[in-house]
Amino acid sequence: MRAKSGYIITAVVPMILAFFHTAESLAQGAPPPAAGPSVPAAAPAAEGDKDGLRFRGGVSAVAGTMAISDYSGFLTGVDAHLGVQINDMIGVYAVPSLTFGPISVGSVSTVIGVLSATAVADVTLIDQVFVGAGGGFGIVNDPSGPVLHFRAGGYPLMGDGKDGIRRKGLSLGADVRMYFLSGLTVMQVMGGLGYEAF
Repeated sequence: MRAKSGYIITAVVPMILAFFHTAESLAQGAPPPAAGPSVPAAAPAAEGDKDGLRFRGGVSAVAGTMAISDYSGFLTGVDAHLGVQINDMIGVYAVPSLTFGPISVGSVSTVIGVLSATAVADVTLIDQVFVGAGGGFGIVNDPSGPVLHFRAGGYPLMGDGKDGIRRKGLSLGADVRMYFLSGLTVMQVMGGLGYEAF
């Protein structure tokens, strides 16, 4: 009987110890998997790399010329730019413009006012050069009609806004508008210097 109980103790004790060892391992959790090749985490976007929809606005002092058949003259005024920048490349905005100046033919001279409002879509390349086109409606002194509007220029001085998305800076541009007034085509060519946030 004593030999039998010794045999039972010899067989059961290792089983009990093995059971407790397994239970303890489960309580502590499975060991971490073997380390494989490390995959670098994606680097966060730099502040200047952010992009997205935002408000676009600006204002420019403009000066240039207008040609109406045999008439020509020098005009000065102001343009505003109000709209949205869809991403770093594409912007869509309204351009209200008001200019005044003398127009003369021969010895006859008069002062005219030109008012227009156009919608323009433009593309900004390498953050500093833009080209755009659009259309709208304009009034040249009294006659009125549709307008085609072409723009080009650049940003010689530029920085980033506080949000890291919007850019802002000095703008230099050229605007060509063609007014179609009751069979008469009027061309206005203006240069502008201003401020733009886009």
